[in-house]
Amino acid sequence: MFCKKMGRNVCLVVIFLSSVMIFYAITLFHIHSSVMGKSSADMLKERLKKQEIQRAKEAK
Repeated sequence: MFCKKMGRNVCLVVIFLSSVMIFYAITLFHIHSSVMGKSSADMLKERLKKQEIQRAKEAK
């Protein structure tokens, strides 16, 4: 629908630009988290551990 209105070439350029922006954002996020010294996976694991500890305290 959008592509038919704008024309095929314009549509391809828009798709390309948006994918580049997404890739750039992901790359920046990874660089930022590695600079912080931890990957996002490690941060998630730590958050889960903290939640488990809190649950254990609440259960007692």
